[in-house]
Amino acid sequence: MMENILNSLRDYATQVMNRNPRSMSIVAVDPIPGVDNAILFKFILISFPAKVNGLLKGCRSIIGMDGCHLKTTTGGILLSVISRYCNKQVFSVAYAVVRIENTQSWLWFIKLLLESIGIEIVAGWTFIIDRQKVLLHCLLNFNHFLILSGHF
Repeated sequence: MMENILNSLRDYATQVMNRNPRSMSIVAVDPIPGVDNAILFKFILISFPAKVNGLLKGCRSIIGMDGCHLKTTTGGILLSVISRYCNKQVFSVAYAVVRIENTQSWLWFIKLLLESIGIEIVAGWTFIIDRQKVLLHCLLNFNHFLILSGHF
């Protein structure tokens, strides 16, 4: 069953890239130690260039980041990045599903997000993170570009 799900994710990622040039669509798996030809889902990331363009041209310089548990048979954590559109509506920028929420998964997600947006562009932007120590630690890795303040 898991192999079918992973194949579907790979097909989806391929279709995203084929139909939306310049999109970021990455699926990663890890081998299971000691088991031949067995793999374990690690993450999937989807970011469309139209969303990044919308963020840069139509949104306020605010980025919200959060994760939530997926209550499905396969589980996982949905990581999402949103912003505020100029008409005060929520604007989805990018999302990922990871096996577990930890420093490594957030670092990976933030790094790819900043690569797709352009890290020099978001210098001075406001990041909203809802008191998550793991996420704060990850953002501090980019502190030469970002200024952090808030209540933690």
